[in-house]
Amino acid sequence: MPFQLVALAKGAALIQSASVALAQWNALAPEQKALIREPGLDVVKGLNELRRALGYRMFGDDSVSFDEARDAALDPSVAFVLATRVVDVVRRDGRVGHETLARAVGAVTPEDGVLLEAIEIAKSDGYISAHDDGWAVTDFGDGRVTDAEHVVALERLIVDHIDEYGIAGTDALAEVAGLESSGSPVFRAALERALDSGRVQWLESGLYGLSPEQLKEFSPPVDADEEDVAVPREVKAVVADVARAVDRLRIALAAVRQGDLPAPAALTAGEIARPEITRAADPLERLERLKQLLDAGALSADEYAEQKARLLTAL
Repeated sequence: MPFQLVALAKGAALIQSASVALAQWNALAPEQKALIREPGLDVVKGLNELRRALGYRMFGDDSVSFDEARDAALDPSVAFVLATRVVDVVRRDGRVGHETLARAVGAVTPEDGVLLEAIEIAKSDGYISAHDDGWAVTDFGDGRVTDAEHVVALERLIVDHIDEYGIAGTDALAEVAGLESSGSPVFRAALERALDSGRVQWLESGLYGLSPEQLKEFSPPVDADEEDVAVPREVKAVVADVARAVDRLRIALAAVRQGDLPAPAALTAGEIARPEITRAADPLERLERLKQLLDAGALSADEYAEQKARLLTAL
């Protein structure tokens, strides 16, 4: 098989494993995450570069083209327009009875089909939730944003992606942020910040992007619908770099979980990748530590053999 096709196959599999590692990193307590911030951000940057190199369209699994997504954004459905009004009313009042909400948004009846579709959009996109006698605003929809460092970092990833691609679905944006689900509270908080900044807008059900005015003149960097798009020469190198970054993050995650990282947060990715940064100073203890990482699944058999060989050579 030509090396480009091998690189493509490896890259597609690597996206999944990198996303899992990032999800584990994002799930750490803030103080733990800060200890291995650099290897985590290295994987985030590498993953975004890998997606670009592979020509991923980033609209989720429904095979929506850029032009189709832009058309939907520029001419939103009646139900979506009503959904934005629903969100405004519920956000203003906090909790609203169903009949009161119907009157507030000008629906013909509380059981109007378009109203029910609009409510479902607002609910499925996470802005409102059901309660006993009506609807309530969610933490995502209440307009109050958090300034937590990790949330701000994820907001930047979301905004940067929208600046480059113009439009993206929520699942794709969650993947860009390295999170397993668009329902993740961390992702919702980051997306809420992006919306609050005005640089990202809610455009249609499950769709976010630049403002309609910007989209009219926007051209995406790559049309991934074209089957004859040339595979960039650097794919093989990008795959190798991301694979190394993921390996470093896995080792760092295992070290954090077992309490084997020192307190300072200024460790470099290269330092974290070396067993010497653990508390074990004796070579035999370092070998034992490597074996623990292997048993924990943080190292593959090949990675273990390579690290072991390096350690023995250094003795």
